[in-house]
Amino acid sequence: MKSKAKPHTFNALIVAGVCLLVFFRPLVSGMTYPWSNTYIQTMLLVICAAWLLRILWRKSTFFRTPLDVPLITFFLCLTVSALQSVNSALSLNHTYEFMSCVLLYFIITNNIKTRRERRAVILALYLSVTLVCLYGIYQYFWGLDNARRIVSLNHFGEYPPEFIARLATEKAFSTFVYPPALAGFLVLVMPLSLSLCLGGRNRTGKTRFSQLFWVPASVGMTLLILSCLTLTFSKAGWLSALLSMVVFAYVWFAVIKRRKKTIVISALLIPIVIFVLLLVSGCLPKVTLSGFASSFSVRLGYWKAVPSMVKDHPFLGSGPATFGTIYPAHRPLLAHETQMAHNNYLQVLVETGIAGFLAFLWLWARFLKRGIKLIKYHRQKVLVLGCFAGIVGFLIQSLVDFGLYIPGITMTMFLLMALMETQEEPLPTQKANTTKLTKIALTVIILSLTSYMLWAVRMPMLGDRYFGRALKCLKENDVNKSMSLSEKALKYSPRRAKYHFQLGFMYEGKLSEWGRQKGKRVTGRIWLDKAIASYENAVRYNPHMALYHSKLAWLYWSKSAGRNERLMEKAIRELENAVSCYPVLPKYHMQLGRIYHLAGRYESARKEYALTFECKDAVYRESQKENLSRMLKQVETWIRVLDKLEQ
Repeated sequence: MKSKAKPHTFNALIVAGVCLLVFFRPLVSGMTYPWSNTYIQTMLLVICAAWLLRILWRKSTFFRTPLDVPLITFFLCLTVSALQSVNSALSLNHTYEFMSCVLLYFIITNNIKTRRERRAVILALYLSVTLVCLYGIYQYFWGLDNARRIVSLNHFGEYPPEFIARLATEKAFSTFVYPPALAGFLVLVMPLSLSLCLGGRNRTGKTRFSQLFWVPASVGMTLLILSCLTLTFSKAGWLSALLSMVVFAYVWFAVIKRRKKTIVISALLIPIVIFVLLLVSGCLPKVTLSGFASSFSVRLGYWKAVPSMVKDHPFLGSGPATFGTIYPAHRPLLAHETQMAHNNYLQVLVETGIAGFLAFLWLWARFLKRGIKLIKYHRQKVLVLGCFAGIVGFLIQSLVDFGLYIPGITMTMFLLMALMETQEEPLPTQKANTTKLTKIALTVIILSLTSYMLWAVRMPMLGDRYFGRALKCLKENDVNKSMSLSEKALKYSPRRAKYHFQLGFMYEGKLSEWGRQKGKRVTGRIWLDKAIASYENAVRYNPHMALYHSKLAWLYWSKSAGRNERLMEKAIRELENAVSCYPVLPKYHMQLGRIYHLAGRYESARKEYALTFECKDAVYRESQKENLSRMLKQVETWIRVLDKLEQ
C-alpha cells in the first residue's frame, strides 16, 4: 500500500510563494506600476537563494532541462548587451525583469513536482485570469464611461495623449494598459484552459473533485477568456488566437487521437477560410480588411528603420529596451513615432545584436522541438499541449506586437514553459562531493550575490518613488521641494538621464525667474551653471535624446553672450547632435538654422531652413500640428531676414 507523504514544509513554502507570484503578476501592470516588478524580483531572489542553499546543504539535486543552456545563453547575451547599452539604466531595469522570469523557470522546474503542486499553481493562474477578464468586461460596458467622466473632471490636459486615445477606442484593456497586450495574455492562457476541459475526461477525471470543479471551471474559464478577447478588438490577438487553436486542434486530432492528417488539415482550413471571408466582407465588429492593411502599413514603417539600426550596433546591439531610444535617428520620414518595434524578433535583433538574436532563435527552436517530443511521449499530453499551443500563439503574435516587453505576459509565458517541464523527471546532474569549507564559501558567495542583487533591484524603485513625488510637487508649483526630491532620486539612480534632465529644467526655470528680477547676477550665474551641469549629465547618460542636446545648446549660447567662441562652438555642436538624433523632426533643423544664422554662417543656416520645410510632411500627433504651422511661419520670416542681409 502506497503512503501519501505530506510535502516538506520548505517545498510547501516555495509552492505558496510561486502561487502568490502567479496570482499577483497579471493583476498589476509592470509598465504602469514599476514598483510591482521590484517586489516580484525581490521575492524571487529570496526564494532562489533559499533553494540554492538547500541544494548545497541538504544534498538535493539540481535538475536539468533541455531549455537550460539556450535560456542561460540568451540571458548572458542580454546582460552583456545591457552593460554596453546606449542607456544603461533603462537596459539594466529590463534585464532585472527578464532575470525574474529565468529564476521563476528554474524554481518551478526544480520544486514543482507533484500533480497537487501543479494544480495549485494552475488554480492561482485561473483566479488571476478570472479577475483580469471580469475587469476587462466591466471596463468595456461600464468602466470606460466612468474613466472618461473622472478624467474630464480632473484636468483633462494633464493626462498623456495615448491614455486619452485609449479611453476613446471603446476597447477593453483591463490591467494591461494596451488592448493588444491584454489580447496577448489571453492568447497565452486560453489553450491551457481548453486542454483542462478535454483532459478532465481522462487523467483528471478519476476523482470526484475533478468532475465537480476542474472541468466546469475550465469550460467557464474558456468562455470567459473568449468573451474578453473579443472585446479587445485586437486584430493581431484574434488572428493569433485562431492560429494557436488550429495548432492545438491539429496536434489533438492528428498526434494524440491519431486521425488522418489530410482530413484534419482540411477540416482546420475551414475556420481560417471563414475568418478571412468575414474579414473581407466587413462582418467582424470594428475589424476590417482596411484596418488590417493600415495597421500593417504603420508597422512596416517601423521595420524599415531596423536595417540601419542593426548596422550601427551589429554584434551586441544597442541594449535591452532601447529600441525607442535610437529609433528617432533612423526613423523614415513618413513613419510614425514609436517606442517599440511591434515585432519581438526584430526588436531583439536591434537591442541584443546578432549574438543575442541567434541565442533567442535557438531558445525557441529548442522549445518547439522539446514541446513536440513531450506531446508525443508523455503521460500528461493534454496539459503539455495547452501550454505548448499558448506559447505558439505568443510566438505568432510576436511577429506584430511587443508582448516580450510586458512583464505580465513574459512571466506567464515562462510559467507555461516551466509547467511543461515539470510533467516528467528532467535529467539530473551528477552530485559533487564538496567539503564543509567549500560549502561555507559557496554559502557566503550565494548570500553576498543575493544581497547585492536585492540592493540593485531596489535602487530604481526608490529613485522612481522620489522622482514621482518631485513631479507631483512641480505640478503644485512647489519648485524648491521638487528639486530636493529630484536630487534624492538621483542618489538612488544616478544614471537615469530623465532625472538629470528634469532637474536641469527646474534649474532653468529658476534662471528665468532670476531674469525677471534685478541685482542678482551672481545668483543667476549659479542657476545657469547648475542647469548646464544637469543637462550635460542627461546627455552623458542618454546621448540619443535630441531634446537634451537642444536644451544644452541654447544654455551654452546664452552663457556665451555672443562673445565666447568656445561656448558658441559647443552650442552649435550640440544642435548638430540634436539633428543627427532626430533628423526627420523639423524643429531641430529650424533651431540649428537659427543658431547658424546668429553665428553668421548664413549659407549653413539657409540649408537648415530648407530642410525644415523638407521634413514638414513627417507624421505628427494632432497636438504638434499647430506648433508645426507656427514654426514654418517663423522660418519664413528668418529666411526673409537672410535675404535682406545678403543683398
